[in-house]
Amino acid sequence: MLISEATEDILEDWNTKITQRNIKEAKNLKKEVDVMFQRLDDIESEKNYLILSGYYYLLQNDSLELKMIIERMGNIPELSFYHHFFQGIRAYNLRRYDDALDCYRIAEKYLNKNNPIETAEFYYRVAAVYYQVQETLMSVNLIQKALEVFEKNGKYRNRLGDCRMLLGLNYIDMRQFVEAEDQFHIARDIAQRINDSGLLARINHNLGFMYAEQGLSEAAVRYLSNVLREEDYDYSESYIKTIFLLTREYFKLNQIDAGKEWYEKGIALAHELNNVEYKVKFTLLNALYLDNKDFESTFKSGIAYLQQEKLWLDIEEYAQIFARFYLDCKGYQKAAEYYEIAIEAKNEIKKMEGLK
Repeated sequence: MLISEATEDILEDWNTKITQRNIKEAKNLKKEVDVMFQRLDDIESEKNYLILSGYYYLLQNDSLELKMIIERMGNIPELSFYHHFFQGIRAYNLRRYDDALDCYRIAEKYLNKNNPIETAEFYYRVAAVYYQVQETLMSVNLIQKALEVFEKNGKYRNRLGDCRMLLGLNYIDMRQFVEAEDQFHIARDIAQRINDSGLLARINHNLGFMYAEQGLSEAAVRYLSNVLREEDYDYSESYIKTIFLLTREYFKLNQIDAGKEWYEKGIALAHELNNVEYKVKFTLLNALYLDNKDFESTFKSGIAYLQQEKLWLDIEEYAQIFARFYLDCKGYQKAAEYYEIAIEAKNEIKKMEGLK
């Protein structure tokens, strides 16, 4: 049974809802699409269904279902690009950045550069990995290529906002804070025009992060507090990231009671979501600002987890934090040990940067 015009219309509608990150309507349409595709048995139908299902499960942050879609794609040679592309995205979401780059390199061999949207999406995804491994110029170059395409297509305004945000994050890494703020405010205008509250919340998070990076904790707290008023952030990975940053900035301001209140919310949410990474990170904050009697054993346990997960950026950050702590305590030998750990982490990051 071949795809009819009605079927194509439903798929196009589903694609639009997924693209617009309209989770509720995308979920409702999926039920209709699933029933429809049970009656179809041609390869073209299956290919379209698998591609859109992959993007849908990305929207839902459903790693298990995405994995099953990827496996099905592996049996269809025409979907080689998406098979490796989605593998790369899944690896990225699991913070396996070297694996993500490996997958993207293979996917690029099958990339149809006559499809501008597919190419722009690919560039954006690769740029996100290069941002994470601090290959800033490479990331910026790819984002600008993606922007050229998304700016010409009104259906992808939220993706345009994503590109502006990623560009802003790269500017933070380059310590070009004025340029970063400009990009975030362009993204904010886009989010307000398309009424995307989730995008707006992520922009406020990044503005908070930007001010935190400049040591402007009061400004950071204002923006991060705005994020937590958005219902779209409840019980998500982004939500727990924001709580973590807010907790840390309150502690930096020496507002211990406020910091402790958010710490308790954050550690409880980390346990509820079984998010091991943030269990560790909140525990490290607790050791640094609230209860440092088991400081060294807590840090050793935390750094062991981060090393196991190859979270080199976090290792570098926390090693420097704890080194400075020992410097303040005049524990120079311990400080030197932790600075050495930070250097080792930076070397691992450089190895990742070489994966081209």
